[in-house]
Amino acid sequence: MDKDTAKQILSAYRPGGQDSQDADMREALALCRADAGMQGWFDEEQTIDRGMTHVLKSIHAPEAGLTAVLKLQQLSPNAPKPARRHLPWLGLAAGLILLFSLVHFLRPMSDAPLTAEGLTPQETIAYLADTAMPLDYYNKEMPDVSHWLSDRQAPSFSALPAGLQDARPNGCRVLLDAEGNPVSLICMQFAGERVHIMVMSEHTPLAQSLSKEQWEEADGWKQYSWNAGGQTYVLVSKGDVTKIRDAMTPA
Repeated sequence: MDKDTAKQILSAYRPGGQDSQDADMREALALCRADAGMQGWFDEEQTIDRGMTHVLKSIHAPEAGLTAVLKLQQLSPNAPKPARRHLPWLGLAAGLILLFSLVHFLRPMSDAPLTAEGLTPQETIAYLADTAMPLDYYNKEMPDVSHWLSDRQAPSFSALPAGLQDARPNGCRVLLDAEGNPVSLICMQFAGERVHIMVMSEHTPLAQSLSKEQWEEADGWKQYSWNAGGQTYVLVSKGDVTKIRDAMTPA
């Protein structure tokens, strides 16, 4: 078995370990564990798959969505089951992903606008940060994350402080503030800490009410905001921000 074949097989490996006894899976796993680069790829794939599993479990798909998927597959609810083949659950997994995509594409951006009555701007940011998970979209490549946000007409990155160029995304979510304005939230890893960066138009009331280029804290969330390219950025974290503070130099 070569690496490409092993990757193709392992891309279907479920995070729960249900497939560990499959002969092809065992061979692919052995090859993976002997190759540090391939093991890193596999670990990232499993992280994304666990996130997708969490999202799928949180979705209550409408009956209409199931019917639409079945039509796309040119099947009916009473159609006979196809002959059993190797890893037969792959068809079900593909159907679930298609169903998730259909439901997610048709739903409005992240539920209802935030109700922020009585909250300070910093508390509003903390509230948004608390609602970050689960993410709407999981991807570790910033161009893909930016493209996904742009496709939904949500704010995306135009500039990051130079010291944050090494930050890597885990994915993103689109939220709405109290006035119904979109706020993009990108979940990232930087200096060993999980951080969220929110992006919004600098003309929104929330953006204009935030203090810029100084650290603040609300509800355990350390916050730092700045303006760039017509947008307001807010970095938030509950971790140790010592290295992040050092990195917050002008873009």
